[in-house]
Amino acid sequence: MNLVVKGLYIGSKKDALNMEKLHANDIKYILSVTDASMPKYKHIKHKQIFITDGNIPIVEYFGEVFRYPIQSHIDSSEKE
Repeated sequence: MNLVVKGLYIGSKKDALNMEKLHANDIKYILSVTDASMPKYKHIKHKQIFITDGNIPIVEYFGEVFRYPIQSHIDSSEKE
């Protein structure tokens, strides 16, 4: 799991499944872009976009991918 900017990390499926890391980094939102289903956690909001590897126009998903962290940040800020 790597810090991109304060409050935003990028990681692997292994990172998303590591409850200790999620808790240690105070992760409250997960965005998964994968073809495998991911577990749901009670205390973490999760958005999954199902995409398979191969010859697909991934650019079609960019809007949805970029909106999720922005909305997550807004949701977090409103609670403070």
